Amino acid sequence: MKQGFIIGDGTYAAIPFGKKLMIIHNGQQMDVVNTEKQARTWIQQHKKMNPKPRAPRKPRAAPKSQKNQESTPVQEQKTDSSPKKSKKIPNGNTVPVKKPSTRRKKAP
Repeated sequence: MKQGFIIGDGTYAAIPFGKKLMIIHNGQQMDVVNTEKQARTWIQQHKKMNPKPRAPRKPRAAPKSQKNQESTPVQEQKTDSSPKKSKKIPNGNTVPVKKPSTRRKKAP
């Protein structure tokens, strides 16, 4: 009777299946091979073709100019002397107002 084995952190295993070895990866049956050497080779090749997913990158920090704008919305309101150029919204920030279009509309 053949003896099974586990590789790595337990994501790959080769377990006895009659006179052969069944390769299991993350709980799924992947393949059936005849010898332990074939099983180890198959697992190495599968690892190369399917690398571990990497952790997502952390978002980059905002530049200092953006941080100052976000952290001090009250100062922006005081320095902004022209109410026509910006509009106050409920959360205390200001947003630029769009200019009306100067294009003529097509006649139907």
